[in-house]
Amino acid sequence: MKNDKRELILNAAQELMCKIPDKEISVNLIARTAGIAKGSIYYYFESKDEILDAVVEKCYKNAIH
Repeated sequence: MKNDKRELILNAAQELMCKIPDKEISVNLIARTAGIAKGSIYYYFESKDEILDAVVEKCYKNAIH
């Protein structure tokens, strides 16, 4: 279950990164897009930057496999 919510957050952030500039993305927007509470995000990530870094890392791992 823990990884499911983490994946929801990463997928929502990735979707937003494809649509709008990073500076316009907020934790609130990621939470709304993922359909979860903002507080839940901080259980998995410390900041928006950590989320965006995790999205980039996930995409990189998928590209090399």
